[in-house]
Amino acid sequence: MDDKQTKDKSHFEKGVADKKDASNYDSDKDVSIDLSCLYECYYCDQFIPTDNRNTYQKHIIFSHDRKLAYPSLADLRKYNLKPKGKKWEI
Repeated sequence: MDDKQTKDKSHFEKGVADKKDASNYDSDKDVSIDLSCLYECYYCDQFIPTDNRNTYQKHIIFSHDRKLAYPSLADLRKYNLKPKGKKWEI
């Protein structure tokens, strides 16, 4: 076997080993989602929570015109809205 074939074989074996390691990977254990970063609608259940601020703002504007996208704790109490644990709820 020449140097190129040896190099190709070792590269192949490394790829196989990487795949074996990946097959043992349990994504449920290692993936953590910071729920405080998700944007959730305060006014309806139809909106799927997202981490995209623009998507959230468009939903509020088009579906809940003139309502607050980022209500404070006082606003939550005033409008009888359920808190979602967001950083703007102070």
